[in-house]
Amino acid sequence: MQIDSDCPSTGEDASEASAHLNDDAISRLQSAGYRISNERPSPSEALPMFHNANGYIPLAPPQDPHSSRISPSTMRLLRRLARQWSNVLLLFVPIGIIAANTDCSDTIVFALNCLAVTGLADVLCHATDEISSYMGERAGALLNVTMGNAGEIVIFHGLASKQYMIVRTSLLGSIMVNILLVLGLSMIVGEMQQRAQSYNALATRVASCLLSLTSMALLIPSTLKQTTTHKQHERDMLSFSRAISVILVVVYFAYLWSQIKSSKCAYKSLVQMEPDTPVNPEIVHIRSRSRNSMRTSLQIARARGYSYPQDPELQLAFNEQLSRAYPPAPTSPTVEKLSAAFELVRSVSWVKKGWPLFLLATSTGLISVCGKYLVESIDHVVDHTPLSRATVGLIVLPAVGNAAELVSAVMFASRKQMDLAFAISIGSAIQIALFVTPLVVILGWGMGVDMALQFSFFEAVTLIGTTVLFLSLVLDDKCSVLKGALLTAGYAIIAVGSYFVPNPE
Repeated sequence: MQIDSDCPSTGEDASEASAHLNDDAISRLQSAGYRISNERPSPSEALPMFHNANGYIPLAPPQDPHSSRISPSTMRLLRRLARQWSNVLLLFVPIGIIAANTDCSDTIVFALNCLAVTGLADVLCHATDEISSYMGERAGALLNVTMGNAGEIVIFHGLASKQYMIVRTSLLGSIMVNILLVLGLSMIVGEMQQRAQSYNALATRVASCLLSLTSMALLIPSTLKQTTTHKQHERDMLSFSRAISVILVVVYFAYLWSQIKSSKCAYKSLVQMEPDTPVNPEIVHIRSRSRNSMRTSLQIARARGYSYPQDPELQLAFNEQLSRAYPPAPTSPTVEKLSAAFELVRSVSWVKKGWPLFLLATSTGLISVCGKYLVESIDHVVDHTPLSRATVGLIVLPAVGNAAELVSAVMFASRKQMDLAFAISIGSAIQIALFVTPLVVILGWGMGVDMALQFSFFEAVTLIGTTVLFLSLVLDDKCSVLKGALLTAGYAIIAVGSYFVPNPE
């Protein structure tokens, strides 16, 4: 998100005109759902020579490499690993596939394929983002609905193998990990960077209503299960679960349509303004590339870290100072030539558009393969490790499938974009609750698998507790470390409790 400004001439008339332009531009932004902050974009100090150009580094100021206890080469390696964590995990894809086809223990196969699916899920998200940027808003929304949670393919493998408890707990755990762990850690990290961050309370209320509806829809069949014993009643309950699933899908698409048509209830990135900075409404540019329809407003590139001045001379000096602060890692001439050739090929129009399609198809296929090996090894892991089946389904598998959301949400929260962190966490929870969960029941219906919304007592209490804790803490528009700690503690309590849940006979 970026606001360009031209300073008017001095004098009383110019000041009045500037104030009028500011009010007009700000009112236009607020009517579109954006919130305006007059505070500095970051607690870190701006570079001296770029103060008037609004150039700043939003994270900590560059450190002198010689004053650090860690060598510069080690720091460069750590920074690169932090940016490319998913690429590192891709190394486990061939290792996990090879291990599954050799005499390796199923426990090792499970661990390797968990790491592989984590990296592939992030690649899939990036590919979906890129493809959506070339499509229209509605077509991109439908693509994201279809492929945005393809990391949940693991659940469909569990459905095909009739591991109903793994499927139920994985769906429930995916909702929990987003609205408790991801949101809680985002609040904690965000408040450590900037105190008293705020978010769109109206969008949060809408999301809370949707999650409350989902909780009611999922719990009603569970109560019927406790009061019926006859087989005919069990079949009626299965039909009831399928009917509820159809209703939830309709509600989700209605929510999707409202998000496309109106931005009032959508999470928007925060517009940062310097005090007394005049704004020309004719050149206000709002960039918004949505990650997906349910994660509304997550359209700012993940890796964006700097705001560059628009003046060419200042931009050149800015780049020079950044180069001195962050010197590139030394590379061999061969690596530089290969990198240049790769970037040249990527710049071709058809390659630029075809590459995300290739990544989408490849990552989806590999997730399916690794997910199959992962599900097949669950029984051995449960029998030969302290992990219970509830822990695997409620904690391990959701953490694997939602690791990318966790990293992205924490990153945006640390950059004072709490709305985007909320868009990731709550949006993912809504999509899983209103779309993925009923879709699993409907697909099971088509496959002849009797998948019903039958949650155990522990699972039902977990769902109720998660919803109540979430509603109690996020209905206002202010973040705090205490709120983040309470959400994270709630997730930790559920994780510990799942360890003591006995395995079904």
